[in-house]
Amino acid sequence: MPIYISKGGGGGGADADAIHDNVAGEIAAIAEKTAPVTADLVLIEDSAAANAKKRVQLDNLPVKDISVLVDISTGGAISIENNTYTTVTFDTEKFDTDTCWEGVTNPTRLTATTAGKYLVFASTQWASNAAGTRQVYMRRNDGLSDWNQGEGTAALQAYGSVGGIISLAAAAYVECKVYQTSGGALNLDACRFGMIKIGDL
Repeated sequence: MPIYISKGGGGGGADADAIHDNVAGEIAAIAEKTAPVTADLVLIEDSAAANAKKRVQLDNLPVKDISVLVDISTGGAISIENNTYTTVTFDTEKFDTDTCWEGVTNPTRLTATTAGKYLVFASTQWASNAAGTRQVYMRRNDGLSDWNQGEGTAALQAYGSVGGIISLAAAAYVECKVYQTSGGALNLDACRFGMIKIGDL
């Protein structure tokens, strides 16, 4: 059945097969394709061309990338006190597509400008030290945390990582915290912190 867009609901000369802009339920009555493919077409009104009707192939629909990655590479190693939970302050933006990080007012935070489900992750590299443990974890502004712990070694630098999927409302934020028990101050040589929006709330 051909489908047309028609003004009004009928009358002399009206196309009975048209979809009308003032009749409810007409689109819902059309057969649904439950597994669209990239070659399928949809009808749009082009807002940049006086709302002219145009077709768009699904493969060409824009996908909004919301992701951010920051680290401490500019400032170099950070000295972390013994037996002290420390929130990491980041100084370098690798990328940020949705204004999730700013380095002046809240350089410790990744903030969800857009609400959604996010994959959040952090990785650390500590200076070599045989004593104690190393920890890295992420903390949401409401106190929800994910933990990960790694042991220090005498010969190797200790690495740690943590990740998880978390729901973030708009303006909610996460921070990366670290902890070590070497017996004295110990350098955190590297730390990366990022998140990627993977779905809606």
